[in-house]
Amino acid sequence: MGLGDVVRGLLSRGTPVELDPDEMVHVEEVSLGSSQLVVETLKGEGIEAEVVESFNPAIGAQDRAVIRVPRRQHAEATAILDRMR
Repeated sequence: MGLGDVVRGLLSRGTPVELDPDEMVHVEEVSLGSSQLVVETLKGEGIEAEVVESFNPAIGAQDRAVIRVPRRQHAEATAILDRMR
């Protein structure tokens, strides 16, 4: 559950909130160098994954990447990433 989910829950006033199963959500943050390996591994397992590079203002460069997957595949992607560790 991310910040967006919490805000939607607060604003919904008790009515059920329908979440888009195709919305791309954050699943893991990795080093930029290993991001393509992680994405290709997920894709090999049938997960639609993408990389979003993160800018690190402390060093003035992009050194991290966020891996995002569709909400409907989040649990499966998390299990795959746990096995990779």
